[in-house]
Parts: sequence; structure tokens; C-alpha cells
Amino acid sequence: MIVNSGRRLVVVSITRKRRFLICYDIADPKRLVRMHRLLSKHALPVQYSVFMMHTHVLKLESLLGELETIIKQTEDDVRVYTLSDQHAPIVSGRAIMPDGLALIDSQADLFQNRAA
Repeated sequence: MIVNSGRRLVVVSITRKRRFLICYDIADPKRLVRMHRLLSKHALPVQYSVFMMHTHVLKLESLLGELETIIKQTEDDVRVYTLSDQHAPIVSGRAIMPDGLALIDSQADLFQNRAA
């Protein structure tokens, strides 16, 4: 699959799972609730209006199609960022997971809590 990455086209494997960060800013409270419910079924909430999803590109595209039916293009903002498989995010402050509990996948720790 070929994806437009800003100024260049990038070839992306559709069979390999990758991690995506999905962020949204929804103007209407009813649409906001619908968006949160939909994403909660498919992804892990990491902050308010921010979700992490580990999936294939085709499943992400399917989810984005569902999101398109919820949002209003002129009022709302949805962004998806691909997370690197080579680097775990560094988290500071209040962790989303209780102490002693870690969320891991087969390739790398998804979240690594760093005490400030």
C-alpha cells in the first residue's frame, strides 16, 4: 500500500501490525461521546481524546471509515500518527497503568513509566 507522508509517498506493509496513536478534538458533546465509545472498542485510551491501537493498516482504514461517519469535517479534527516499533514512549507523570503492572506486546514495551 502506498501512503502519502507529507511530501513523499511511502510503501507500507498491510500485513504487518503496527502501533498508531489516534488523537481527536470533537466540537459537539454528542459526537464526542460517540467517538470515545467507538475508539474504546478498538483501542487503548492513553489520555483524554488520545488512543493507542496495535493493528494492521487495513483495519485502521476500516476504523477511520467509521470515524468519518461521526465527525463533522468543518468542526472536528482527527489525527493518526504511526508509532515506531523501535522506541518505547517515555511517560512522565500520572501513569495510565497501576504501579507494578506493565502493558507489553511481542516486540517492545508499549509504555514505560519514568518517575520524574
